[in-house]
Amino acid sequence: MTDTLKFERELCTRCGGCGRYSHCEMYGDTCFKCHGVGQALTRRAVVARQWMADQRKILIRDVKPGMVIKCCGSTYNVQSISQDAVSTGSSLRDGVMVANAPSWQIKGIKHSLTAQGDHVVELIPSKSEQIEQLRAAIEYQNSLTKTGAARKAATRTMQAA
Repeated sequence: MTDTLKFERELCTRCGGCGRYSHCEMYGDTCFKCHGVGQALTRRAVVARQWMADQRKILIRDVKPGMVIKCCGSTYNVQSISQDAVSTGSSLRDGVMVANAPSWQIKGIKHSLTAQGDHVVELIPSKSEQIEQLRAAIEYQNSLTKTGAARKAATRTMQAA
């Protein structure tokens, strides 16, 4: 038997598990909560999946050549990254004139991206790293209460360490 790693699911509370709900012209009778599958993630699974997504976020200035990142709906295989010279211009932000922060230019195989250093991108891990992250997220999910909150005992243990 293979060990399948999946987040917790429960029967969809909107459609009762059949995957169909009220009919509309554009989408037919597909249930919008479970997307027609009949199962939805539990609260613990939603929190754990968000935790895993947060683990993959990095600042653009921390990107290195060879990484695969996702930003603005596109995936970039980073070939090179360089910092542009500090801009001499300024911008009006919240009613205050501030100097423009230096920007970073990432060149990929097909296209490039330019953004300021504090811009957040998603790091796409390798398959083995994805499996390890999923294992950690499921372990985190199992440490949560049904409502998705951290258990009090686990919180006390973490504070003591």
